[in-house]
Amino acid sequence: MKNRGRSTITFSLVHKDSGKLYITKTVGAGKSLDWNNLDSFPQGLRSGDYEIQWRAGGDIVHVSAWGAPSRYPSKIE
Repeated sequence: MKNRGRSTITFSLVHKDSGKLYITKTVGAGKSLDWNNLDSFPQGLRSGDYEIQWRAGGDIVHVSAWGAPSRYPSKIE
């Protein structure tokens, strides 16, 4: 993801069925965050519904985000 705004944003990922918070990261204005779940969770994430939130402390969130779910991340192009 790329923070295109003027404020630091907080990114969080929650598994909706269990309420488990998997990650919370902050990204400064104009900065990027590259995150691979296998780096943090070698067994991967559990299946189900997830919620991603971006917060900018009351400011407008300007974010570009991209992702790809895969069992075989080396095969993503």
